[in-house]
Amino acid sequence: MDKNSLRRADLVTSIILFSISVIGCIMSVGLLFNTISNGRKWFESAGLFPSIVCVLLGLCSISLYTKARNDGARFDFISVDKLKELVKSREFKVAAIIIALLGGYIFILMLPGKMYEVATFLYLFAFMIIFQKKTRKSIIKSLIVSVIATVLITFGFGQLAMVPLP
Repeated sequence: MDKNSLRRADLVTSIILFSISVIGCIMSVGLLFNTISNGRKWFESAGLFPSIVCVLLGLCSISLYTKARNDGARFDFISVDKLKELVKSREFKVAAIIIALLGGYIFILMLPGKMYEVATFLYLFAFMIIFQKKTRKSIIKSLIVSVIATVLITFGFGQLAMVPLP
């Protein structure tokens, strides 16, 4: 990747990181106020460490943004034509599919009951089916691997490691 493209990527990355740090700060300060309102000391709060990390992340993102701007990066690469080209690209479609699968996996897990095993199986099976050739043999193999992986994950973490599963 050439320096100009790298600096443009730094601009976008710095804005995303700064947004994450602001959201994290808001949430962790909420935890701090919750701790204080419950009569405990501020330094006992679960929000103390995340707030420190978020402030440092914000400072790093500002530094990254400044460095990129000083090296000549501008937002001239954002245009309607480039966005249309991005949306049509294979990489964007793959990223959108992965995000949708992860979102579905997480929201299925939030349903009440023993949904962890079902969600894990469905996620693994869908992931394998979407990203491989769809032959009868590959579908059967994906089904078997998904079942075995789900059983091993559930047994390994739930029974052997005694990790509470969702």
